Amino acid sequence: MLQLESILPKIPSTNTLLITNTHKPDARNKSVKLLLEYAQVQEFPLIPQWQTQALIQQARTLADEVGVTLTTDAYTVLIDYTGNNTRLIFTELEKLKTYALGKTVNGDMVKELVSESAANSLVRFVVILYKVIT
Repeated sequence: MLQLESILPKIPSTNTLLITNTHKPDARNKSVKLLLEYAQVQEFPLIPQWQTQALIQQARTLADEVGVTLTTDAYTVLIDYTGNNTRLIFTELEKLKTYALGKTVNGDMVKELVSESAANSLVRFVVILYKVIT
């Protein structure tokens, strides 16, 4: 703790410390309190799979970064197949860009090139089952 107290004030403000954690840090912890004194916290929460519109918006942003154009149905299929896995979405968009050669990607192209995740199939099954039951 003493080492951390002496080091933190000396770190230039232009440096970035990236801490990844599956849980939010406990703000009652002394070292966390100390880090928060010197740091700006920025969280990157995972979008839940059932928030399809938010996932589609995220995919649109990533597609702009990659430089590929998709139709509305292509975004829907892409999110159906990849869920909330941002890294997978990005990778699949790169693949679609290479395949499309500057053309707009449609839903059929996504179905042809993107592998459907087994986890997403289960989620869709549960959602469909829920809709049938209610």
